[in-house]
Amino acid sequence: MAERMPYEDTTVNPASSMGHIRDLCLRYGADAVQFSDDLKARCFQVAMMMDGLPLRLTVDYGTYQRKLVENHPRSDTSTLDRQAERTAWRWAYYHLKLVFEADALGFLPKQLALLAGFVGPDGRTVGETIGGRLPEWHLKGEKVLRLPAATVIEANFEGGD
Repeated sequence: MAERMPYEDTTVNPASSMGHIRDLCLRYGADAVQFSDDLKARCFQVAMMMDGLPLRLTVDYGTYQRKLVENHPRSDTSTLDRQAERTAWRWAYYHLKLVFEADALGFLPKQLALLAGFVGPDGRTVGETIGGRLPEWHLKGEKVLRLPAATVIEANFEGGD
């Protein structure tokens, strides 16, 4: 079984997470931040202007909500719905926090880490544009997505502290 993440049991309400996300994005260079949600579809979006480019993070927490219901069949469904929503908003905060901190430390540029969410002129994100084509490219044997050859490093893990 997968390890539980600390935010899975969060009590932070979505409005507070939105405020934290807004402050985080502005602190790390966003020019504007906007939120939209669809409670019925169990998804939301965080949209921002980052380095002059539009970016959209879409979070669909419907699958997570269904897993909560399956794993807690005796619990009130509306309580589980609210928990799934709180967890998704908290995940979005931690995801963006990790991306911005990695950029600040020089580990991974935020533009690369958030590439799938950048919005093109047609209104679709990079992820929406190419995401569905990945299996097609793989099946055709195209060399579009070649990984670099791995470097093998010999290491001796024997010994003490």
